[in-house]
Amino acid sequence: MISGVYYQSEIPVGWQAGAPPSAAVLHEWMHTNAVILHALASMETQSSARESEFGNDVEKKLDRVEAKLDLALNLLSHLLAQHAPKPETCPVTLSASTIEWVSHGAAPARGNIVLSLFINPRLPQPLLLPANVRESVAVAGGTRIIADFTHLNEEVKDSLERTVFRNHRRHIQAMHDNRQG
Repeated sequence: MISGVYYQSEIPVGWQAGAPPSAAVLHEWMHTNAVILHALASMETQSSARESEFGNDVEKKLDRVEAKLDLALNLLSHLLAQHAPKPETCPVTLSASTIEWVSHGAAPARGNIVLSLFINPRLPQPLLLPANVRESVAVAGGTRIIADFTHLNEEVKDSLERTVFRNHRRHIQAMHDNRQG
């Protein structure tokens, strides 16, 4: 079970078993993950939240343009390099350090894997996250897997934590609105 702040969704999840990649490959993945997470944060920021923050409006706009440009360039390079279909969509519980999902197809055994998480449908490029499967149990309709993220740099850890928190907060707000409405 996952404790702490998390959110639940259905997203495409892919995985590949194997040892963590080299330091150079991990560095590249973490850079790409950071670009994706920063762009997602920029896209998800509501205008009212931006207006209430302190700071220079021009600077904020430039930061958003820069994040979008970084994402566009990164996506272009990856889309040219690969034309692979998305993996199966699974029910997922995601925290900043752990993921739990139910796989309807093949499932990883305990050990090291690399996850491909298509965290948002607006972003066609997945996060690539090394992880260690701590539990893989047969359940009705598939296999429930719990894996802990490994080898994430501080920037990606922080950005993933913020992304999880934003989605968690949005879910709580939706539940509150449904009760009132």
